[in-house]
Amino acid sequence: MPRDHSPGFRFKGGKLYLFSDDGVILLESWPTLKAVRKERGIPWTEFTPNFRVIRPYRPRKKAAPSPELELNHGVVPVPATRQLVESWLDMYALSA
Repeated sequence: MPRDHSPGFRFKGGKLYLFSDDGVILLESWPTLKAVRKERGIPWTEFTPNFRVIRPYRPRKKAAPSPELELNHGVVPVPATRQLVESWLDMYALSA
């Protein structure tokens, strides 16, 4: 199966491949930024990109709360608004 090295870019396995007529650039951002290029007749060499490299944004995964901190009271019934108002009025009348 022939490899597709037509000019353009591909993203595979967490790496960005940039293909041009002159050669290939490979950018890897995890765990550290690594940039290497290969030109015709020259082995892979590291280089510093002269363009801004932005790592893809992914929201951090939130850790599940530990069981020790979890309060599971089930469904707590909330009285209706009218009942709340009446109970507050009753408490106010008794305190006056």
